[in-house]
Amino acid sequence: MKSIRAALCRAALCLVMLAGAASQAFAGPPFFTDDPEPVEFRHYEIYAGAEYTHDGDEVSGSLPFVEINFGAAPNLQLSGNLPLAYQRASSTPAAYALTSLEFGAKYRFVPEDAGRPQVSIYPQVVFGSSGPGGNGAPQYFVPLWAQKSYGPWTIFGGGGRWFNAAPPNQDFWFSGLCVQHDLPGGALVGIEVYHSTPEAFNTSDRTGVGAGFIAPIGHHHAILASFGRGIHGDNTFAGYVAYEFMLGPK
Repeated sequence: MKSIRAALCRAALCLVMLAGAASQAFAGPPFFTDDPEPVEFRHYEIYAGAEYTHDGDEVSGSLPFVEINFGAAPNLQLSGNLPLAYQRASSTPAAYALTSLEFGAKYRFVPEDAGRPQVSIYPQVVFGSSGPGGNGAPQYFVPLWAQKSYGPWTIFGGGGRWFNAAPPNQDFWFSGLCVQHDLPGGALVGIEVYHSTPEAFNTSDRTGVGAGFIAPIGHHHAILASFGRGIHGDNTFAGYVAYEFMLGPK
C-alpha cells in the first residue's frame, strides 16, 4: 500500500461483507474503501491475516490470506493476493480451499498538493474457482480513488464498477468514503461508509459502516484490525485482522 501514515483501509474481506465473496479484491488494509497512494518505489508491503463474515446462517472468510504490494515504479504499485477461503452454512458441509487469485495495478496520475487531492486508477482481476467463496469465472474491478489530507486528518474514497459475469451474478457498482486520524506514536484510527448496487439477480443493494485501526511496531511492522456491519440490505458482520511487514531500500 504505502507508508504506515496512509495505510488505513482494507479488507480482503472488503466486498465479502458488501457484495459477496467474489468481490474480495484489493482495498486499503484494514478497511473496505481503498486510497490512491501506491507503495513507494522498490518497496514491499506484505500482509498476512484472517477475515471473517457472518451473514445469517452462513459463516465465511479466509484463513490465512497473504497479500503482497510492490512499488514497481514511481506512482505504480503491483499487487497480488492469495486467500485460503472457508465457508460454512447450516444446510451444507463446511468447505476450505484456495478459491481465487487476485492481481491489480494501482497508478497515481494526479499527485496531491495544497489545492488538489491525489487521484489513482486501480484496475484489478480476480480469477475465481467454484470452491467456497469462489465465483467460477474471472471478475474485473475498475475504480478511481482520491485522497486529501488536512493536518492529522485524511479523507479518501471513490469507487468503480465490478464486471461480474458468472451467472447468477451481474455487474455492479461499489463506492466508499473513509476518514482517518493520526494518533501519537504513528497509530491511526478511522471510520468509513460504503455501498454497492445489487451484485446478483434477485438481490438488493447494500450499505455498511466500519471502523478500524493500525498500530505500528517499530518502523517495519504493524498490526491492523477492523470490523463492520451492514445497515441496509443484509445484516452482515465482518471482521479483519492482519500483520504487516514492510521491506525496501533505506
